[in-house]
Amino acid sequence: MIAAAVTFLALLAGPAAAFLQPTAPLFRVDKQALDGSKVAFTPRVFGNATNKYAGSWLGFQLSWSLYEPIFAQLNSTAGVAPLVNRGDVYITTISTAEYAVLSSLSSITIQDINAIAMASDIQASSFVPHCVARFRKSLVTPAVVDEAYNVPASSADLVAIRQRVSDLYQMLGGEPGMFNPTSFLPHITLGFSRRNMGDADGVFKGENACWAPISLV
Repeated sequence: MIAAAVTFLALLAGPAAAFLQPTAPLFRVDKQALDGSKVAFTPRVFGNATNKYAGSWLGFQLSWSLYEPIFAQLNSTAGVAPLVNRGDVYITTISTAEYAVLSSLSSITIQDINAIAMASDIQASSFVPHCVARFRKSLVTPAVVDEAYNVPASSADLVAIRQRVSDLYQMLGGEPGMFNPTSFLPHITLGFSRRNMGDADGVFKGENACWAPISLV
């Protein structure tokens, strides 16, 4: 895999340009924030009383300390609601919902998926960040507009890992039409006012949500 080695990302002429807000600030990010090779892989194995693996998922772990300055700038930006964060950053590569499908329709396990990730050297994956994205929606009451922010990205390496998972899933009897390895919107969650937003909230975490440009320094 190709290590992340981008020194500057300009979005003004890229696909995300059509969605950027002209009054949004520029966010400068240390290029080391793209390098997961120095961060340990973190198995995400979770469950409940009836299924000890039910809440499991696969992630590409990154370093929060390198994204914390973006969060701090967000929280000091006029017009942005006060935000909280997880103190943890990663790119979800196989979601909990996807794992539920994969494991219910085949004999694949989270241990199998983690083994594929480790064999593929997931922490050496490269990715391209596109912007800072913003989501606004009233989650509880129409009187309050909640906000969430992330960095949408693209990664051929992570898609390749998803393809390897799909190959094993099908080999173990899984229905091909129930998991699409290329249906993937990789992103890094930065912060949110009430809680993070996802598919259940009707948000799409791609370049369509781009709000502010970023540069890597």
